[in-house]
Amino acid sequence: MWAFAALVALPLIEIALFIRIGGLIGAGATLALVVGSAALGVLLLRGHGLRGIRLLGQTMRDGRDPGGALFDAAMVMVAGILLILPGFLSDLIALALLLPPVRAALYRAMQARAVMRASVVVEARGGYPRRPTGDRVIEGEFTDVTPGNRPQAGPSGWTRH
Repeated sequence: MWAFAALVALPLIEIALFIRIGGLIGAGATLALVVGSAALGVLLLRGHGLRGIRLLGQTMRDGRDPGGALFDAAMVMVAGILLILPGFLSDLIALALLLPPVRAALYRAMQARAVMRASVVVEARGGYPRRPTGDRVIEGEFTDVTPGNRPQAGPSGWTRH
């Protein structure tokens, strides 16, 4: 329900801000700000796309967790899109997303709320697990990683055995 309220409220807030700011600085200056922020958004999207891919590759080569780099790149792209959209509230949100401490705080908040889940499904016939078809066998080892019993991890969070 809050998403619907936000979808209704945001355009109304943007219109009110256009009227208020347009009344203070004039229509020409208001239009110049809107066009200028859209141009900045386009430049940001064009320039950051390739840079984000390079940063992601470097992060993975260094063996670090690529989640932070992916999140950073995504937030800068969202900021570029918000700058292209006409409106002063969306521009303020975009400018906030361009600040590294804001992106870091959002990433930490997202990590705190994220839940990783995995499911293993075994299909059985007559009470016995189904054998894989073909002659391909994959062997592996596992380590119990219950909280408080975790092995020391490297900078990426993965461990080597």
